[in-house]
Amino acid sequence: FFPQLADRYMYEHTLRFDVHGRPVYGTFDLYDKLTCTLYDYKYCSVWAYMYPESQKKWRAQTNIYAYGLFLEGFEVKKIRIVAFLRDWHSSARVTNRDYPKTQVLEIAVEVVSMEIVGKAVENMVAKHIAAENAGLENLPECTGAERWAKADQWAVKTPSSKKAVRTYDDQQLAKDFHLENQSRLKGLYIEFRPGESVRCDKYCQVAKFCDQRQRELEYREKMKKNE
Repeated sequence: FFPQLADRYMYEHTLRFDVHGRPVYGTFDLYDKLTCTLYDYKYCSVWAYMYPESQKKWRAQTNIYAYGLFLEGFEVKKIRIVAFLRDWHSSARVTNRDYPKTQVLEIAVEVVSMEIVGKAVENMVAKHIAAENAGLENLPECTGAERWAKADQWAVKTPSSKKAVRTYDDQQLAKDFHLENQSRLKGLYIEFRPGESVRCDKYCQVAKFCDQRQRELEYREKMKKNE
């Protein structure tokens, strides 16, 4: 109905390009030809917005869109994420200074060199091809960054308080503190707090089939029993 808008904007456009003989697809939300700005809309939780790994993922995703547009002859000068925070509450701004001030945010994203993005895409596709050729028994394991992993912790506590006296990422350090202070602090004990692989816990669709994931869950159970 508005041809002048169609001339200026591309929206919900699916990009396709080949890397190492494999097709790569991506569909972006909006591209403004006049300002060379790429927009991507995210309907997400406040936690997803505040979690650093989410924004790293958004940066990678949108720069791959920019690379696909580059291959089609379009320059991307600016990238903007428009985030709609579905569980945002105005009252939370009072108690948490890092909490977003509004429910809808426009977030500027760095535009990375297209040469760097192209090499990163080539490397990722090469990893997928290598994994296919390796077979299920020899699949590479996901890194901590890829799993959005949080480290295990050992909390030294007393029965009189819910808050830990000390927390450590190293079990031996927790044991040392416990040994040195058990005569001074009545009932002192160590509580194991297993780390999380946030992406595996909440977002991975194949986690229940993953051997690495099952080993992690078994480890958590073993550590809880050994407290």
